Amino acid sequence: MIANEGYYPMPGGLEPIYFRSWDPGNATSLLVCIHGAGGNSADYSFLAERLADPTRKHRYRIIAFDSPGSGLSEKNASVAAFAVQLQSIQMLLRGASLPVSLLASSGGAIASLTCLYQNRGESRLEKIPVILSEPAVGFDAETIAYIEKCEPFLGNIFQNLDAAESAWDQSGLGSLLFDDRRRKRMFIHGRLRPYAGALRPAIQRFDPHKVKFFNLLEGKGELQNPSLILWGELSVLRERYSAHLSRALPNSETRVFSGAGHPLSLSRVKEVTAIAEFLDSRLVIRK
Repeated sequence: MIANEGYYPMPGGLEPIYFRSWDPGNATSLLVCIHGAGGNSADYSFLAERLADPTRKHRYRIIAFDSPGSGLSEKNASVAAFAVQLQSIQMLLRGASLPVSLLASSGGAIASLTCLYQNRGESRLEKIPVILSEPAVGFDAETIAYIEKCEPFLGNIFQNLDAAESAWDQSGLGSLLFDDRRRKRMFIHGRLRPYAGALRPAIQRFDPHKVKFFNLLEGKGELQNPSLILWGELSVLRERYSAHLSRALPNSETRVFSGAGHPLSLSRVKEVTAIAEFLDSRLVIRK
């Protein structure tokens, strides 16, 4: 597997965005991955270990990027991060030479679904398989309450990874499940940046009380994309948005993972297996 990373130039004078890609060298399909708030492209490292394995029958090239203000992408003050994220998704989906699929985690679902809605009628995009992992398609009082539960991690600076892990466990993010501690610590480390000899969360902090409440799917029509929706049993979103998603994506199937919270780590064997089986079956159908 060939791992590649760097900065990708954006049109219109925008700041380049950081990306990671994993390529088996003989890929049969492309998977574009979109992270949510607080995440970054490193979140998909575990998934790539399986899907980009060159010995698999169906081999995927994985591309993930850091949205502005997240991971290693600098904030572009002149353009909202959402607009850059949306533009990046459109460029990757339209420019793909391989059969393409889309995976979005948490808030990444907003830009991903917006892209699909904006391109309804474009036959290629109407048919691509879509995976939504704990999709955050709305913002309300319960979402604010969850963000506040994450403050022990998001609002601090840490002297080392042990301190960051301890704060993680005390926050709402402690509900994320991993198959082993090594992967958990790698996941946490991927969400930290060096800062004055210490570590701080890479997420750009914002005041959630200034965000307008909304539900992206209200008043929207149906999308025909074959879809897989993944929820954690302890999800803070499933009860409010699962019905909206089922209506908007009538060709969808749902998986709920016991004991897991928001977001899913997308690193556990059962999570990765569900994604791989869905994509492999859709790749066969499209041939």
